[in-house]
Amino acid sequence: MAENLNIPPSRFNALSLRRLAERKNIERIFGATAAILATNAVKYLLSLNLVSGWFFYVFGLPPSTYFYNNLRYIIIAILLAGYSLVFYLLHKRLTASVARQRRIFYDAVTAVGLLVIFALNVHFLPHQPDARALIPTKDWSDTIIASQASDGGILEKARDPSYPTQVWTTAQALVGVLADRADLNEPKVAAIKKAFGYIESARHPNTNDGKTEFDEGWGLFEKSQRSTTEIVGWVTLANIASLEPETRIWNSTESPVVVKHLQRDLKLIVARQDDTGGWRPIKESGRDFTRTYSTAIALWSLIEARRSKLVHEAIGNSYDANISKGIDWVLKSYARETIDGTVQNLGWVPNPNRRGQRERFDGLTAQVLYILSRVEDQPGFENLKNDEAYLAHKRTFITDSDLAKRFVYSNDRIHDFDLSFIGGDNTRLDFVLEGSTLLWFPWSYIELASLSNDPSLTPQERSAAAVLRKEILDSKVDDINKFVQAEFMYVLAEHLYCFSMSKKQGQSGNQ
Repeated sequence: MAENLNIPPSRFNALSLRRLAERKNIERIFGATAAILATNAVKYLLSLNLVSGWFFYVFGLPPSTYFYNNLRYIIIAILLAGYSLVFYLLHKRLTASVARQRRIFYDAVTAVGLLVIFALNVHFLPHQPDARALIPTKDWSDTIIASQASDGGILEKARDPSYPTQVWTTAQALVGVLADRADLNEPKVAAIKKAFGYIESARHPNTNDGKTEFDEGWGLFEKSQRSTTEIVGWVTLANIASLEPETRIWNSTESPVVVKHLQRDLKLIVARQDDTGGWRPIKESGRDFTRTYSTAIALWSLIEARRSKLVHEAIGNSYDANISKGIDWVLKSYARETIDGTVQNLGWVPNPNRRGQRERFDGLTAQVLYILSRVEDQPGFENLKNDEAYLAHKRTFITDSDLAKRFVYSNDRIHDFDLSFIGGDNTRLDFVLEGSTLLWFPWSYIELASLSNDPSLTPQERSAAAVLRKEILDSKVDDINKFVQAEFMYVLAEHLYCFSMSKKQGQSGNQ
């Protein structure tokens, strides 16, 4: 027999309590409560700055980026669904069977109460985590040290002993670690010194006895006869970084030895400068032997030597003319091409001597701009920031909205055609340059950090740089972690350097 639904008001409370005490209803209420609690727990776990590494390992694809960017809205939707379920259960089991007027009253009270709790939940939701906090620079630095081989060199692939050590890789890794400067404890300092020992032991000396076929310096590998300018440049950058007062690598007797090594290597670098102002990757001179990357790294090493107090005390301004010629070459080699009837700014290309190019190399352009920014505040070079061509190149870079659409993995490689060298007699040299991959993200990120603090730009332009910088990081933070973990050591080292230096720029303005 069906229950009598015309229950006197005096019996409502007793009947409601009895129904509330029924096991099935209790289970449902506990289930709804658990859903709300679980939702809040997930909300806090996924919104904290210290997001656990497993989350990005599992969701390390573009869809997870979308999830990350919309996390707050997803949590609000889940909370809304949970509270709606609670309201429905309360309405169904406690008020649906009462008289219409009372049902409306109780539903209204329940709805207002749940809405108040829901609003409080939304109000106290943590803000979206800062994507920069999700970049594990300390872990990257520790990975580099853990990838040190017994000879002191750094493996080409992180923690993989099947790959060899290489001076170029080791120098880049040291530049990254010394830029981070996090947790430079005694074991890490010892590892850094051992790495420098490996580099120095692999160097081919300058001999004039004619008994050796090896160029002075370092080649792509230890048995490479020709040394490469950019490797000397990266070694120089690493040695300069080790002399910074914050690093505490060398004692008072060791530092002068490092400065002597730097003086020796700086002479080698300037000897590779062409009369046009650019740098050749090899010592031989020839028609169109200059290359942009060789020039950029050589110029960077001279600039950082000038910025270093200890090194500048030893060399003075003796290389200012070389820096000026290098800057002029760089500014003049900015590529513009007419494509489909429209003049387009390509930026810097690996070999500006080859005409008719159509491809952009965003990573190289960003790196060159960043290197130039390192000399803007140096005495004697202050006019650079007011150079109209240079300012135009900065503004063009800021307006490159395609950066935000580009995949982290989509990097440019130097063309095979630009890796060989043809002498004056049209004979090809017995040397092929490394087919380097030019990473676009880390150098774009650090250059946008520099531009967002650049006093030579308008407030609107600085703001645009900051917005683009945030946009490319927020949309690619998970891809970066996956990419760095999977690729070669130079990828890790360059990302570590750029994130570490951009953090300093954010704290103290453009350095």
